[in-house]
Amino acid sequence: MRRILSFLLALIIIGSCDTVEAPYIEPNSLNCNYDDDAPVRKVLIEDFTGYQCVNCPRATEELKSIVERYPCHVIPVAIHYGFFAEPAFGTEDPDYRTPEGAAIGEYFEVTQALPIGMVNRRAENGNYNLDYEDWAIKLVEQVTASLYADVEILASANFTADSLLEYSIEINDISILNVNMHVVASLLENKVISKQKDGSQTVSDYEHNHMLRAGVMEDPVWGTPANLPFSRNFSYAVPSGVTWNLDNMELLVYVYNSDTKEVIQAEVFHIDGI
Repeated sequence: MRRILSFLLALIIIGSCDTVEAPYIEPNSLNCNYDDDAPVRKVLIEDFTGYQCVNCPRATEELKSIVERYPCHVIPVAIHYGFFAEPAFGTEDPDYRTPEGAAIGEYFEVTQALPIGMVNRRAENGNYNLDYEDWAIKLVEQVTASLYADVEILASANFTADSLLEYSIEINDISILNVNMHVVASLLENKVISKQKDGSQTVSDYEHNHMLRAGVMEDPVWGTPANLPFSRNFSYAVPSGVTWNLDNMELLVYVYNSDTKEVIQAEVFHIDGI
């Protein structure tokens, strides 16, 4: 393990030279093939986006590239937020904004100048907003600081015939963290085909992925206290009239420091169909 860490840290140092502008860690050095079965650290990247944001597809492509490069260390979420996600006046364009996304953006003072994002909700000099060019760098910094997770998140989920989401969450303490924690669960949808501005063009069949649809706990934004070890069953009734495709849904679960709001660990889970 020390050999792996030394290799990764050496690459970070190389990446800081003036001639290298990106975190060039080989994908096979972060592919989950580590020394034991301990859970690896996964970083939550929240991409604040909107269908009228002409530069947001660039951030989406960067996030896709990050997932491909570091497949076992990143959990992506697309939060449709603010002015650029508001349906154009006089149109029937869909509204992908959510109360949860608005509350998150407001709390962390996310700018309306999209695209912008957060990486594990960690602030730099009090500022949570990160340009998409910096997401990979911050992810690598956090993962190389500690390859292994401080907590382990396990979950199972299914939709019933009457569109009730039933799910269970188990959280195990790995490194005996002495902090207060909360756990949050949310629904994400993939393969949402809809309109998106891209530069000077409007793409009518753009594929939106990892789209935040709803928080599914009693407090949909901040979740519930997680005194470890944590094990609970939950349910959530899918609102009537929504156009969600339940076959394309995932359950996002993350644990955060209750005091600082920084994300400690995140996971996504398949939801069994009806």
